[in-house]
Amino acid sequence: MLIGLAVATVLAEHLERRGLEVAIKWPNDLLVNGRKLAGLLPRLVQRGSTIRLVRIGVGLNVENRIPSQGVALRQVLGPAGGSPSIWCAEVLQVLDRCMADSVDLRWCVPEAERRLWSDRVRDPDDGLIWSIAGLASDGALRLQRGAQTREWTRWSGGSEQLS
Repeated sequence: MLIGLAVATVLAEHLERRGLEVAIKWPNDLLVNGRKLAGLLPRLVQRGSTIRLVRIGVGLNVENRIPSQGVALRQVLGPAGGSPSIWCAEVLQVLDRCMADSVDLRWCVPEAERRLWSDRVRDPDDGLIWSIAGLASDGALRLQRGAQTREWTRWSGGSEQLS
């Protein structure tokens, strides 16, 4: 779903302006130094083929306590990281940009693709390792293993980052 990748990409741009190197763990997480900084939960409500409502949950670790696999902005930016209210305003700017560009969100594909978190993934269903070949124009993850190719539109189970 391109709306999730668009929000991830624009939020990554905002964070990069603060000096962070951000990776997008497809399809909806932002990582800093390999640790989860944010998660996005986009949902579309449709009636037939018409989109009636777009919901996007944004969980961004700013000052909160986080598990060991996560990271908060206060840890990586210190006091200059800002407050939750400042980042709420940043997220609203991100959403505003995505709404302004919502007629065609394909602009985000190359930007999201260059920020992908890894070059390989393990299939959660069968344990096989696939090379990440990039993103399709609809935001699907393009995978390759030998002569086999496949596209994932969502994780079918848990996911594992490979280095």
